[in-house]
Amino acid sequence: MKRVLYTLLGIFLFCCSILAQGQSHVVSSEKIEKSRTIYLKISGPQEAAAQLRGFFAADAEEKDLLLTEDPRKAGTKIDVTIKEHDAEGTLYAELISATLASREGKSVTVYSCRSVGDGKGYSTITKQQGKTTLIESSIASKGTVFVENRTAPNSGGLVESIKKEIAEAGFQVTATETAADISLKDIKLIKKPFRATLVEGQTESKLSTWSGQFINLSSKVKSYKSILEPIGAEAEVCRSSMKNISGDGGGSYQQVAVADLAVIAQFK
Repeated sequence: MKRVLYTLLGIFLFCCSILAQGQSHVVSSEKIEKSRTIYLKISGPQEAAAQLRGFFAADAEEKDLLLTEDPRKAGTKIDVTIKEHDAEGTLYAELISATLASREGKSVTVYSCRSVGDGKGYSTITKQQGKTTLIESSIASKGTVFVENRTAPNSGGLVESIKKEIAEAGFQVTATETAADISLKDIKLIKKPFRATLVEGQTESKLSTWSGQFINLSSKVKSYKSILEPIGAEAEVCRSSMKNISGDGGGSYQQVAVADLAVIAQFK
C-alpha cells in the first residue's frame, strides 16, 4: 500500500514540476514580449506628431520592437513633446562657373548647379542624367569641346566633373583647343546665397525603460519649406534642386525616432 502511495505521490510531483515549467515559460515569454513593447505618446503640432509617429513605427519594426496604444501592455514608455516656430534662413547655391567660347569668337558665362545647402551639413542636388546647363543648344550642337585644365585655387576636381557632365550630354571632349567647336575656360566654383522659409523646433523625449532607467533626450529640428524670390540669375540652374528642399523636411524627425529607439534597444 505504501509503495502505491509513493508511486502516486511521485507522479503528482512530476506533474506539478511539468506544470510549473510550463507556467514559467509562459511568464518568461510574457516578460520578453513586454520588454520590447513601447507605449508612445507624442504632444505637439498635429502634422509633426503624425510624421514623427510614422518614423517611430518604421524604425521600431527594423529593431524588432513593438508599439502599442495600451500603456498596460508596454514595458517601456516614450513621451515626446514637440515645439515649433516659423523662421527664415539662408541657403547657398554652389555653382560651377565657366566662360564658354565658340570657334566664331562669341563668348558667354555659363553655370552648372553643384548643390544647394546651408553650409552646416544640409545639402541637396537634382540633376537630369544626360543634360548639361554649361552648353546652350543655341550656341552649339553636339560637337567637340575643349575644357581648360586651369581652375581657381578653391575649385579642385571641377575639370573632371565638367568633362563627365558634358560627355554624358553627348559632347565629345577634345584635348586641343584648335580641334574644338567650343571651349570652356575660367572654370571656378562660386556660391550664391538666397533666402528660404523654414520651421525650427525642438523635441523633448522622456524615456522610461523596462529595466527601470529614466532618460531625457532633446533634439533640435530644422525643416526647410520654400524658397523666397528673387534667387538671382546665376542660381536659376539650381531651381529644381531648390524645389526639393520642401521634400527633405522629415529628416530631422527621423533622426529623433532613430536616436530614441537606439537607446531603448539597449535595455530590452
